[in-house]
Amino acid sequence: MTEPPAFVKAADALEEDSKADVLLLCGPIDRSAFQQVQAACMSRTNPTVILVLITDGGDPHAAYRIARALKRIYERLIVLVPDRCKSAGTLIALGADEVSMTDMGELGPLDIQLESREQLGARNSGNDLTFGMAHLVLSAFSDFYECFGSLGTNLETQVAAEAASSLVGQLYGPVFQSVRPNRVGAVVRSNRIGSEYAERLLPAGDKTQAAINRLVHSYPAHGFVIDREEAASFLPQVVRKPTESESTLATSLRGFEPTSTLVFLKLAPWPVATQNDKEGLDDADVDDTQPAEGSSGGPEGSSPGGTGNGNGGENAGEGERHSGAKSPEAGSSMSSSERAPLELAARGETLARP
Repeated sequence: MTEPPAFVKAADALEEDSKADVLLLCGPIDRSAFQQVQAACMSRTNPTVILVLITDGGDPHAAYRIARALKRIYERLIVLVPDRCKSAGTLIALGADEVSMTDMGELGPLDIQLESREQLGARNSGNDLTFGMAHLVLSAFSDFYECFGSLGTNLETQVAAEAASSLVGQLYGPVFQSVRPNRVGAVVRSNRIGSEYAERLLPAGDKTQAAINRLVHSYPAHGFVIDREEAASFLPQVVRKPTESESTLATSLRGFEPTSTLVFLKLAPWPVATQNDKEGLDDADVDDTQPAEGSSGGPEGSSPGGTGNGNGGENAGEGERHSGAKSPEAGSSMSSSERAPLELAARGETLARP
C-alpha cells in the first residue's frame, strides 16, 4: 500500500488541530481556480477553512470571487502563506480573518499590471502613467518658479512671469500635447480595480483606506516584498506566525512553485475515492522512472502541476511572473506517491487516500 505524501499527513494533523477544512491552491489565479474552489466549498465539513496559497497572481476578478465564495460558505477564513502570494493572491488574503505567514511568505502590491505598448509580452504598472504625469507637472511648476525667480531680479514682475512661462511652455509643451486623455482615464480606471475589491474585502475600520492606498500606490515595484512584519504593520486583520501544525504543512510544501498549470487540492478532509481514481494511483506507482502524462519526469523542469519548462520564470514588466517550474527538492524528482496527487489534480480527477 502506498505511503501518503508528507503534505497529506501534515494536512490531516492541521485539520485535527484547527477543526478546519484545508485547501491548497498553487498556480495562477483564474476562472478555473475559482470554479474549483467553489466546487470544493460545496462539500464543507468544518466551519473554518485554511487556504494554503502559493501564487504569482493572475485575474483580480477571479481572486475577488474566490475570497467571496470562501467567506460566504465558511464561518472563518485563514490564509496560510508558505511562500509567494503576490498580486491577485494578496487580494484573496485581504478577505481572510487571519493571515498566517511563514518566514518565507510574502505578499505583494495591488497596482494593476497592463500589457506594454512598447515591448511585446511585457507588462507595466498602472501607476507608471499617472506617476509620470504627476512628476511632469511638479517639474514644470518647479522650473517655472526657478526661472521666474532668476529673471525677476532684473525684470519687471509681469515680464519675468511671461518669459518664464514661455520658456517652460517650450520645454514641456510637446510632452503634454502627446498625452491622450482617454488613455490616462483608462489606466486610472483599471488601477482602481484592486482598490475597489480590496475595500469590499477588508473589514471596515480606521486602517482600511490607508492600507488600500499603500498596497495600490505606495510601493515602487509590483514585485516588492511585503513580509510578515511589513504586512502586520498596516493590514487591519490579524497577521501572525503560523502555528506548529501550519508550519509542518508549509514545510512539507517547500519547493512547490506556482507555474502556468493550476494545482488545486482539498487536502483535508480527503475526498472519497472512485474506482477510476484508485486505478490512476496504481498506474502512477508502477514505474517511478517513467513520467506520467503531463509530467516532464525529470528533476530539471518537473513541477507540482506536471508541466514546466525548467527555466525558473520570466519577467513581465515591473512584476515578476514565473512560468517555469522547479522540482520540490533541488536535484531530485518527486516520488510517485508525492507526484500522483498533483498529476491527478492537474487532470481534474480526485485522488483516493491510500
